[in-house]
Order: sequence, then structure tokens, then C-alpha cells
Amino acid sequence: MNKLIKKIKNISLKAELLINLLLIVFASMATSLFFGPTELRQNIVAVDLVLLGAAFLIAYGLIYKNVRPIKELAETVHGFGKGNFSKRAEVYSENEIGQLAQEFNKMADKIQELDNSKTEFISFVSHQLKNPLSVINMNIELLKDHDITKKERDEYIDMIELTLAEVNELIDNLLNVSRIERSISRLNKENFNLEDLVHSVLKRLKVKADEKSINIVKKFSGDMNILSDKHILSVVVENLLSNAIKYTPQKGSVAIRVKNSNGMLFIEVEDNGFGISKEDRQKIFKKFFRSKTNGAGNTQGTGLGLYMVDKMVKKLNGKIKLKSKEGEGSTFYIAIPLD
Repeated sequence: MNKLIKKIKNISLKAELLINLLLIVFASMATSLFFGPTELRQNIVAVDLVLLGAAFLIAYGLIYKNVRPIKELAETVHGFGKGNFSKRAEVYSENEIGQLAQEFNKMADKIQELDNSKTEFISFVSHQLKNPLSVINMNIELLKDHDITKKERDEYIDMIELTLAEVNELIDNLLNVSRIERSISRLNKENFNLEDLVHSVLKRLKVKADEKSINIVKKFSGDMNILSDKHILSVVVENLLSNAIKYTPQKGSVAIRVKNSNGMLFIEVEDNGFGISKEDRQKIFKKFFRSKTNGAGNTQGTGLGLYMVDKMVKKLNGKIKLKSKEGEGSTFYIAIPLD
């Protein structure tokens, strides 16, 4: 904006100089017409006409090159302010106004992306909450029947509790995502035992693993007493293990290997599940993305887990990568510096 104001001042100065030039030309013409000899008057008039033509050409160029882009940019900004986020400014040159138009377009792209994300988020939350709320409502109606047996009543209550747990997990994930994207979650480093943390996570996931008779393999190497953000690592490990269990078929295998070496923490989570197609691998860490690989498309999920894992690992200055082969399984590799 400061550049635009400066440019407008420069244009005003040029316009003022141009007006002065035109006044000089007109004064010269008037003087020559009334006071000079005939031949001299003709020569001066001819020169003055050339100068006048040049002045008008300069004026036209000034208006076309500077005033027109500013006017169009102002119209674009006005339309944008009314909610037309698809409109972009024309870039006519590489001068200050052209650079301002480019910066405006970059800002407009980000705002449109945020607006699309907001619409996508509302649609996502509506969709994710609609099904569990319907399940809860249905089971509440069934509980009103006085003729149901104790076994049926317990089953309905269990279903309500399970569904509420899923809703609670969704809300927790949404809150974590919100904190990450707004950069309000600060690192809270503390000393803790990572092996104990992994065992705690596996205890919470035991029911899911037992339901599918999945074999869990654990391996720890190096000193597991570390200084890091316990909450972040807990969320990372739980999401990776939960995903591995979710996308592994009955009687499959899931392995977690943790190693502390040379100031680096290495975590690997491997499964022999459905695997991820090459096309989906490029988008696996995007928000709301869920793989449509054979078998994986039938599982329930929000598409937030791996997005959170990626963001949280990066918050710890770490890196994450994926190796996967469709039909054979996937392995996630994490490397985080310990300092």
C-alpha cells in the first residue's frame, strides 16, 4: 500500500510537470501568433504543435500505463471486498503497480484457499457428525422400548458409548488441528520414558487390536528416557498405530520400532495391511484425505490423523516419510532431533 501511495504521488508530480509543459507550449504559441514575424510565427507554431502532440502522447501513455492499472486494481479490490474471491488483478508491467497487483493476487489466492477450507471444514464436520448422532438417536429410541431384554439394553448402551467415544475423538482431532494451524500450541518439553508411553498407547488400542486378532511387535533400542514434548509424541504414536491397526486385515501384524541414537529419535510403524497406491501416497498427509485403495475405502476415518502427525513431527523439527506397496502394507519412518 505504501508503494501505491508513493507511485500515485509520482504520477501526480508527472501530471503537474506535464500541465506546466502544456502551459508553456500554449503561451509560446500565443506569443508567436500575436507578436512574432509571419515566418517566425509559422516556425514556432510548427514546433509548438510538435511539442503539443508529444505532450498529448506522453499524457496518453501516462494514463494508459499508470492510471488505468490503478483504476482496474481499485475495481478488483472493491469486488473482492464484496465477496468475489475469484477475481484477480491484471498485471500490465513489472513496475511498482505491477508488483502491487502481483502481491494482491497472492493475497487473494490465500484468502480464497482459506474460504474454500472453511466451506470444506463445515461440510466435513456436518458429514462426520450426522452419522454418529443418528446412531445415538436410534439407540436411545430403542432403549425406550420396555419389552427389550437386559442383553439388548446393554448392547444399545455399549453402542451409544462407542459412538460417543468416536465423536469425542473427532472433536479432539479438530481441536488439535485448530491449535496446529493457528500456531498456538507451544512445545512443552519434559523428561519421560518413551517405552512407557508406547505401552500406554498400546493399552488404549488393545481392544481394537484384539477385535481383529492383530499381532503387535515392539522393539526398543537405546536410552528411552528422553526430553521432548510428551503430548505431541503420544498423539503421533497413537495415530500411526491406530491407522496401522485400522488398515490391517484380520490376523495381520503391526510393528513399532523405536531407537535413540546419536541425538536422534527414530520411530518406525509397519503393517502388512492394504498398502497405499502410488497416486494416494502423494496426498496422504493432506487434510481430510482418505485413501481409496482396495480395502482401505471401507474403513471409517476422518482424514485428519496423518495430517496431524505430519504437522506435529515438523513442529518437533523432525521429518516423516512413507514407504508402501499396495496389497503388501505400509511403513512410516520418523526422525526427530533430541536436544
